[in-house]
Amino acid sequence: PEYPAERIEYILSDSSVNVLVTEIVLSSQAERSPVSVVCVDLFKPWVTHAVLERTVKPSNLAYMMYTSGSTGQPKGVRVEHKSVVNYITFGPDYKCTKAAQDCVLLKTNIAFDPSVWELLGSLCVGRRVALLPPQAQLNPAEIRRCLIDHRVTWAIFTPSMMTTFGDDYTWASGINIVANGEDLLLMPTKIRLGITRSAKVLINSCGGGTEATRDTVRHICRNE
Repeated sequence: PEYPAERIEYILSDSSVNVLVTEIVLSSQAERSPVSVVCVDLFKPWVTHAVLERTVKPSNLAYMMYTSGSTGQPKGVRVEHKSVVNYITFGPDYKCTKAAQDCVLLKTNIAFDPSVWELLGSLCVGRRVALLPPQAQLNPAEIRRCLIDHRVTWAIFTPSMMTTFGDDYTWASGINIVANGEDLLLMPTKIRLGITRSAKVLINSCGGGTEATRDTVRHICRNE
């Protein structure tokens, strides 16, 4: 919803969507688009016990995600179900037998790739999800508080974000940290070693393009 009106209009047009599911307060953002708008807050909650026929195939489209557009016009990337499943099952926590005791920090905007692992990956293994307060994604103090209050055990951060947390590394204690999006070695050595020694495990995931459905390289840093 925070995107400029021009970008929203472009995405709706470029993706050729027919239906937009949104809320009443946001529905005006699509008024210049020919899509049909469905506002979920106009419907009463309902529950069905009907057995629905499953017709989805691995090659079917799961979602279409747009790149940041830093090199020009945003580009839509189509991701199939099999790619999402592969990404989630490749995750370091997928075979964890104590997933119900874990909690992941959901801090990534759903328009960006890491949110797929944070949200869908958690639902697949039965892990709790801790939500950051609105507008807190870039607030180091709020993020640290959320990590502690919700006893988070899994979190994704860019190295540059972790450098803003200060010299007290207790926030990382017992957390499985996935560092991606940037080169971990670009962090100041003192901070990198402090976090590595405090965290349960630090996975240096350099990530990958949206076209690769995220991670293409992964390395585990030892706490030594």
